[in-house]
Amino acid sequence: MAKTFGWLVLLERHGFVNWSLCHLGVLAGPAHMLFTSGAVLCGMVHALLPIFVLAVVPVMESIDNQFSKAAETLGASPGTRFWEIYFPLTAPGFMSGFLLVFVSASSFFIVPELLGSPSQTMLSQMIITEVLQLLNWRFAAALSVILIVCVGVTYSVLTMIGRSLFPHDRYAGSKALRGHGRSLLGRVGKVFNPLLLLIDKNKGVETCLHMLSRWGVIVFLILPLLVLLPISLTRSDFLGWPPQFLSFRWYTHIIRSPVWIGAIERSLSVAFFSGCLATVLGACAAMGIVRSRTSVAGLLLSVLLLPLVLPRITVAVALYQFLTPLGLVGTDMGLTLGHTLIALPYCVVTLVGVFKLYDRQFEQAAATLGAGWTARFFHVVLPQLRPGLIAAFLFAFAISFDELTIAMFVSGGVKTTLPKLMWDNAVLAVDPTLAAASTTLVLGMGALVTIATVLTSSSRRKTGSS
Repeated sequence: MAKTFGWLVLLERHGFVNWSLCHLGVLAGPAHMLFTSGAVLCGMVHALLPIFVLAVVPVMESIDNQFSKAAETLGASPGTRFWEIYFPLTAPGFMSGFLLVFVSASSFFIVPELLGSPSQTMLSQMIITEVLQLLNWRFAAALSVILIVCVGVTYSVLTMIGRSLFPHDRYAGSKALRGHGRSLLGRVGKVFNPLLLLIDKNKGVETCLHMLSRWGVIVFLILPLLVLLPISLTRSDFLGWPPQFLSFRWYTHIIRSPVWIGAIERSLSVAFFSGCLATVLGACAAMGIVRSRTSVAGLLLSVLLLPLVLPRITVAVALYQFLTPLGLVGTDMGLTLGHTLIALPYCVVTLVGVFKLYDRQFEQAAATLGAGWTARFFHVVLPQLRPGLIAAFLFAFAISFDELTIAMFVSGGVKTTLPKLMWDNAVLAVDPTLAAASTTLVLGMGALVTIATVLTSSSRRKTGSS
């Protein structure tokens, strides 16, 4: 939500981009950038790029550079080395990243709603309209099923093609497809070979391209967030660039508003209980998965990770239909259960790695010395797992606090969460109050994720050294 609002500030008629281009003489007047396909594309790429990077980087780091050096020794050109050696080795990571991005993008509605026009309406927006405005549950359920089927079919087809073209086992997959893939990559390598040879011979050009690509991505990711702080300190009643410094009136408005304070308190409360519940359930599941020696562990992990694969909007619709007969819609308990379902996969993934590094010999040694189950748990097991458990809790807390899709269906209309209140204000009337709330949200989530990352790394180092 905060990132999308940052793009709204950047691309509006009197925003940062138009102001900069006009002052540089590139444009004679403000250009129409908002409510276009380009604006929606920028917002979606900005939101999904970190997911793709997280999927690709581990695969790239695991590749042995000796393969490329051996090919170079045998006379392979840079294009051949990249497209026929390095790219096939990274293809599983690229395929995983693409599939994760595809699934996440299929349920986007915030970006097209705020940055697009009716011409950029997505299926998730139609589902929300049918449920929240027209109360046509049957049609919304049908659209949800269509979305799940389309995503599932596309996911399966792309997975099969990727495994056939770039299998982990050289005997797996279709030989015909592998042959076509190798031939295509060879032709692509020949096309790019002159450019890669030129870059390879000019180290200065190569260094410059590396710096431009690295800093270009960094600027692209942080610029929408950096503009929020100046806008939140403006004295003006409207969004515009440059802001009229310096005023804390919008932060004061949030502090003095019972609606904003109530939304913040509810978000903190729900996030805390969701984090606790997701951490406990994730710890139990992770321990069972790691210690199990049967195929049930893999099935359990697949089921627990299912909310990551399903479009978020379909999960929200299913939750609403499940919680309505129980009378939990509009209650903190219903919202906590929904957020726990979304946060649980992240806790499981975090804790599985922690439990794999946990050495059970310490526990066995304590049992040999006569320590009871309670003493072993609190004095041996818990101290080793504490950093990982805290990290999992912080991840779940951050995910719950920033969650909007579930809140739109489950929170109810009277009491709402902070992201839901921000969404309502963005749809009805955009003012600098949203910039102040977004800045607070970004800083808080950034601090929590940083702490969780440090604790996870610390836990792995301590457990590994033990």
